[in-house]
Amino acid sequence: MKQLKGKLEEYLDNCSIRRKLLILYIFCVLLPIVITDSVIVYIVFHTEEVSRQHEMENAASAVEYNFTNRVDNMARIAENTYTNRYIDDFMEKEYESQLEYLSDYQILLKNTVLERRQDSTLVTMYVDNETIINGGKFHKISTIRDSEWYRHMKENDQDQMLYIFYDKSRIASHNNERKIVYVKRLDFFISDKEKLIKLEMDYNKTVRDFVEMKYDMPIFLCHDNKITLSNRGQSTLIMDFEMFPEDKKVDYSKNIDIYGTDLSVNVLKAELVVFKEIINNLPTILFLILINVVLPIILMKQINRSFTIRLWELSEIFESVEDENLLKLETVKGTDEIGSLMHNYNKMAERTNDLVQIVYRDKLREQEINIARQKAELLALHSQINPHFLFNALESIRMHCVLKGEDKTAKMVEKLALLHRQYV
Repeated sequence: MKQLKGKLEEYLDNCSIRRKLLILYIFCVLLPIVITDSVIVYIVFHTEEVSRQHEMENAASAVEYNFTNRVDNMARIAENTYTNRYIDDFMEKEYESQLEYLSDYQILLKNTVLERRQDSTLVTMYVDNETIINGGKFHKISTIRDSEWYRHMKENDQDQMLYIFYDKSRIASHNNERKIVYVKRLDFFISDKEKLIKLEMDYNKTVRDFVEMKYDMPIFLCHDNKITLSNRGQSTLIMDFEMFPEDKKVDYSKNIDIYGTDLSVNVLKAELVVFKEIINNLPTILFLILINVVLPIILMKQINRSFTIRLWELSEIFESVEDENLLKLETVKGTDEIGSLMHNYNKMAERTNDLVQIVYRDKLREQEINIARQKAELLALHSQINPHFLFNALESIRMHCVLKGEDKTAKMVEKLALLHRQYV
């Protein structure tokens, strides 16, 4: 750790101020902003995603409950009819005439609840009895032997079923229509006659109720990969069921088994509110990003300029230390630490120059005095050396004359030496 810290300090010591400020901006401003914003965005999107997932699950459960409840209501009506003795006797009876049938039919309607229900479910009963008249609530079973739903029930040997199909027969009141029917065999009472009850769901009302659930996300109730119900417009009564698009990504699916019919509730993810809000406020977000990124860069450049220009001025001034006089900064910029350093440098340069001048002048004066003293000593010595030299020379000549016996000349030289000796 200490080694790493040492290398970092060494690296920073060798970096320019501009690079140091850039490193400071990246690691202390830009990265924290990016990381913080990323975490916040992730939390918001994750929360929105979890919320959407719960909404999709709740929507699928609501659709399941709504549709299952409608089918169960039809099943309860069928169950009440299944155990109704009056209705069974009416269907079993062999009628002698149409008048007798109509009379018994009116009595049956008065004594049962067939006409007193408030819902819009269409109830039709079929019986293998050729003496009844087709119409109202009862029909001969021969009229539906070729129908799609009847063949399906026979082929699968079912006692009750939910069947969803597109009715192309001419028997339908509005010609071709989408149909959702619940069919049940009426075999509670022992009989050799085949009896059925068919309850047809009001498709248009079901679609309206489905849409009025007002879910934001697209929801599809599908059977055999065909769209049975949808809150996105694929529920036109007279059109055949559309296939569920393969290119649509199902974000949540729930399978339902209702009386032998497999259904699936496919929920597509709605557009994220957060993402939508981001798109709507994109100019503001880009402006904020611009401020967070560009403004610090501009300020960093200005701060770097404030540092480097004045430091370069100091660096250039320091190069003058080799000259006799230190140059002073012409202008001192700022009152910060660098400005204080520049001001103190000027004071130091002024003081140093003064000291240099004082020391130089004193030293020069001392040198001049020394030189003058030396010259005086030399002159004095010179003035002393010349008489002695001459006296000695004359004394040598006198001795030479004495040796040669020239006494007269020796006396003359002696007098001359004495004369010069007086001035030494």
